[in-house]
Amino acid sequence: MKTTIRPKTATWQNITAVAGILFFSFSVSAQPVSNIVKIDTRLCVGTNIVDATVVVFDAAYSNAVDGDDAYKFSNTAENIAIKRGTALLVVEGRQPATANDEIPFKLWNLRQQTYRLEFIPNNFATTPMMPLLEDNYLQTTTPISKIAVTSVNFTVNSNAASWASNRFRIIFAAAAPLPVRFISIKAAKNAFGVSISWTVAEQVNIKNYEVERSLDGIQFDAVGRVAANTNSSIESQYSFSDNNISPVTSFYRIKTVDNDGSVKYSSVVKVNGGDKRRNFTVLSNPVTNNVINVQFSNQPAGVYKLAVINAAGNSIMNRNVSYAGGTSNESLSLPGTVSPGICWLQITTPANETELRMLLIGNK
Repeated sequence: MKTTIRPKTATWQNITAVAGILFFSFSVSAQPVSNIVKIDTRLCVGTNIVDATVVVFDAAYSNAVDGDDAYKFSNTAENIAIKRGTALLVVEGRQPATANDEIPFKLWNLRQQTYRLEFIPNNFATTPMMPLLEDNYLQTTTPISKIAVTSVNFTVNSNAASWASNRFRIIFAAAAPLPVRFISIKAAKNAFGVSISWTVAEQVNIKNYEVERSLDGIQFDAVGRVAANTNSSIESQYSFSDNNISPVTSFYRIKTVDNDGSVKYSSVVKVNGGDKRRNFTVLSNPVTNNVINVQFSNQPAGVYKLAVINAAGNSIMNRNVSYAGGTSNESLSLPGTVSPGICWLQITTPANETELRMLLIGNK
């Protein structure tokens, strides 16, 4: 069998049946495969591909069902096909996608289990359209990447709508350059570093946000990443803490990364340096008269847990201290049974961070 699906472009070579599934192969004679604009769709169970379709987009094709398309042969297992009127296709050649164009799928012979749809684009980043997968059962819309494989898990259960043959379709929308709008971006020092917060609106097809820091306001480096929430036209708020605080002035900005790899930047905010040093200090070490004097400096207010641990790793004293901020001294009286030698002061902050200070216990 040798059927041309596009003049001077691709020719069917053979059809092979494996486990009830028909596999088609064709050769390209005039146009390199790398230049073909297409989307492959695979229906998978676990690591197995149970069925697949492909749509090729080119001005040489017609949107009508004709000799450039390949009809679907049903198999006894799960099936997926492109539905055009009464025709079911496994390969379709179409005009380049336009806004509101669609690829309607038909699925049948599904069982109650979890499936996966995989969408593999080829050369689709050159098109101005954004493909979106619509799920009629869950009433969701999922962006399909134009440069990488997109995997979407779905479950078939006892609800008839979950295995409806027309549950899924791809619809195309005009791809606008990052339709996210920054409402605000703020950065402020806190007890542990710098807190960066930002608010966005009209968030569509955003993969994640990257927080970038600079010491000169020119060269920026990424210091963190925050995943984007679902698509939303309302305002969304995000925050990130940079705990590697710099003693000098720093600059921050937010980089948005779209699902198709596009990027956009927020405005830049400045955080002045000169942060006061935060620490705990044992004022008299070696410790005399079994009294430990600890100074708190510029720590976050809250309850701190203090424990004295001997060389054997046993706790010999525990105490909670309520600290209001600023500079404060606390005195701890050790039990009279404590022997001279080395001990450790363990300080646990309200944020559940732990610091250790070595103590040299002197004679009474």
